Amino acid sequence: MKNHIENDLVAANEETTQRKTTQKQQEEKERIVRAQELKHADELSLGFIKIPKKKLFDLKNRVLNSPDQIGMFLFLLMNTNYSKRKYIKYGKEVVCERGECVYTIPEIGKLLGTSTPSARRFIDRLLEYNIIRARDIGYHARIISIVDYDTWVGAIVNSKEKEALDKELHQSLDLFYKKYKTMTGEDNMKPAEGWKVWKSMTAEERELAVNNIRNYYENRRKTEFAYHPVNYLKSKVYLSEFRLKFRSI
Repeated sequence: MKNHIENDLVAANEETTQRKTTQKQQEEKERIVRAQELKHADELSLGFIKIPKKKLFDLKNRVLNSPDQIGMFLFLLMNTNYSKRKYIKYGKEVVCERGECVYTIPEIGKLLGTSTPSARRFIDRLLEYNIIRARDIGYHARIISIVDYDTWVGAIVNSKEKEALDKELHQSLDLFYKKYKTMTGEDNMKPAEGWKVWKSMTAEERELAVNNIRNYYENRRKTEFAYHPVNYLKSKVYLSEFRLKFRSI
């Protein structure tokens, strides 16, 4: 009887020890997984660059003539924002959207390791072929936007970031719809189609689309006709008659 009790105690102790060992092993696995997730999140905190080779070949064959210039473009791409950020630059607050950066030409020259004249020619060529856009903010500085930024770096994969961006875009699209309806009387908005077009536009184009509704409406050639709001966006009519000329930097 005594031996039987002792055997039961030994078995119970072994079971407890095994359970504790298994629990510790599971906790260690979870700790390693959490550490890897944190490391991965940190690595992606500045985004990533995921470029189709066809885009690079097209850039080389159509726009840039040397491997050095390709490297300069990639370095410029590395220094654009992965997400919206505010800066204090040249004594004023500057907001750069995803895919944008703010520099003067001499700063770009230093960033890319080249002279100011070479940097100017490089930026002029990218502007000429619509690889980038630029707008003046004063102090000889411009906000540079990479056209079709997501096709160069890949779409946002962080669900929270994507959710926040989509919310902001929906709010700006609602503002556009309300202003367009107030000005033109058009209220057939086609939300799904409008959202698809709105997402594909640059931050600058969205701003111009909202700000130029009155200019477009009051200067129509046919006063009895107004564009459907989605067609207004798709045809870029907000640029056609009131285009902001992007001067060479």
